[in-house]
Amino acid sequence: MKQNAAFLVSAKKAQEMDWEAFSKWGLHQFSLVEAAGRTCGENLAAEFHGIFSGRKIKIGVFAGTGNNGADALVMLRYMILRKYTDTENCCVLINKTSNTDDVSPRAEALQSLKKMGVVIYSWNGEELNHQNLQDSLEDFDFLVDGICGTGLNNELQGIPLEMVKLINAVSGPVKISIDVPSGLSDTAAADWHRVHADVTLAIEPLKTMLYVPSHRVSAGRIIPVEGIFPCELIKQYVDYFLWSWETVKQDIKPLPPDSYKYSRGLVSIYAGAAGTSGAAVIASRGAQASGAGLVRLYVDRDIYPVTAVHAGGIMAVALEQPDDPRRFQPDAVLLGPGWGRAAHRVPVLEKVLEQEEQGIPVVLDADGIFLSKNCTFHGNALITPHPGELSQFLDLSREKILENPIPILLETARSKNLHILFKSHVLFAAAPDGRISVIDGMLPVLGTGGSGDLLSGLCAGLAGRMKKEMARDFDFHYCSVLAACLLVEAGKQTAALRGFPDPLDMADTAARIAGEAWLGTGENI
Repeated sequence: MKQNAAFLVSAKKAQEMDWEAFSKWGLHQFSLVEAAGRTCGENLAAEFHGIFSGRKIKIGVFAGTGNNGADALVMLRYMILRKYTDTENCCVLINKTSNTDDVSPRAEALQSLKKMGVVIYSWNGEELNHQNLQDSLEDFDFLVDGICGTGLNNELQGIPLEMVKLINAVSGPVKISIDVPSGLSDTAAADWHRVHADVTLAIEPLKTMLYVPSHRVSAGRIIPVEGIFPCELIKQYVDYFLWSWETVKQDIKPLPPDSYKYSRGLVSIYAGAAGTSGAAVIASRGAQASGAGLVRLYVDRDIYPVTAVHAGGIMAVALEQPDDPRRFQPDAVLLGPGWGRAAHRVPVLEKVLEQEEQGIPVVLDADGIFLSKNCTFHGNALITPHPGELSQFLDLSREKILENPIPILLETARSKNLHILFKSHVLFAAAPDGRISVIDGMLPVLGTGGSGDLLSGLCAGLAGRMKKEMARDFDFHYCSVLAACLLVEAGKQTAALRGFPDPLDMADTAARIAGEAWLGTGENI
C-alpha cells in the first residue's frame, strides 16, 4: 500500500537528503531553491486563482537568512515575472542584509529583486517604522513567511521572533508559510511562538512536524509542493506515510460478483447501555456501511427493544440470549461503544480476548479500552482511543501525548503487542511492527458525539471483511488506515451537503463511498 502515500520525514533527514541531492545527484542548492520558489508560486496562483486573475496582487515577504528565505524571495520574483504583481505592489522585509561577497541563493535573489526595483527593508534599519509597516500591511493580499525553515533547533529569539509576532499581529492578508511555519521544529513545544499560517506551501517531502497535533493548526491548509527532488531520492529518507481516501482507495480491489453475507464477514458488536443506546446503533451502522456481510449487535435486554427498532439489516440480539456457535462464529469483534465499565462486563471482555488470542481481530473502543488497560494482547487487537482515553490507558497527561504522540504510540504498540488508531484532529495508526501511518483529520464536523463510534464500527466491519477475504494476509494496520480515511472522506462529503451532520448521515455517506470503491462503480475502476 505504500506506493500511493505521501512521504513524511524528520527535519534531520530532510537536511541529510539536501546534502545527498548535491553530493550524489548533482542538484545544487541554487537549482533546488529556484525550483522550489517557482513551484511555490505556481501552486499559490492555482490555489487562489480568483484573486490572481482579477488584478495585481499586493504581496509582502518576510525573509530570513537561510534557504527558506531564498525560496520566498524566488517566489516573489516569479510573481513579478508572471505579472501577478509589480514592484509597486510588493515589499520585502529581511532579517539581515547580505555581504558583498555573499554568494548564497538568498543573496542572489535579493540582488535581482533590488535591480527590479522592489522595496526592501531591513528589520533593524533606521528607515523602518514598525507600526507604520504593520498598518500598511493590513491592505496586502498575502504575507509570505520565509523567516525560518526546518533547521531550527531552539525556540525563536531576537529578530526572527519579532518578525513572527508582526506577521501574526497583522489582520487581513492571507498568511503563507514556505515549507513549515516559522517557529516549528521536530522538538518544538506546544507553547513556542510560531507563525499561524492560513496556508503552508509544504516542499516535498512533507515534514512530520506539520502533523504533530499541537502544531497542526498553525500550518493551516497544507499544499504539497512537488517535483523538486527525485522520488527515488526521497524514498531513501521516508519515516512515515500520510494517507487520504484518494490515495488509499487505489489499492482497493472490487468484491467478487459471487460474494454473499458469510463470505463478506460476520461482525459481533458488544455496545450500548441504558442512556447510550445511540452508540451501539451508530457503531453497528458503521460496520454495515463498510460492507460487512452480517452484523450482530449484542445489547442488554433493557435496551433491546429500542435498538431492535432501529436495527434494519443489523441483527440485534439480547446479550443474555444463548447463541448458536455453529452459525455465528465472528470474523471480527467490536467491544465498548457506550457499553459501561461495570464489573459484570469483565467476563464478556475476557471471552472476547480469548478470541483475540485465537487470531480473531478485536476492536476495543471507549469503555472497552478502559476495561482492557491491564490485559495481555496477542497482536490481533486494535484500540481506537481519543486523547482522554489514551491518557487513562497509559497514565500520561493529555498534553504530553498531543505534544508528540508518535514515540508514545510506537512504544505502546510494541510493548503491548496491539494496534492503535489514535483519534485527534490528526489520526495516527501504529502497528506492533513499528509502522506509523498518518491521516490528516482537520475537519471540525468530526468533533461530535458519535463520530468515534462510527469509526470503531468501520474498523470492525473492514476487519471482518478483510479477515474473511485475505485470511493469513490480513493486515490490521492497513485496515485501520482504510477506516480512518473512509471516515474523514465521509465527513467531508456529508458536511458539504448538510453542514453539521449526524453520525448516521455520515454512515450513509460512508456506505456510498465504500460501495463505489468495492463494488466497482467509482472513479478508480
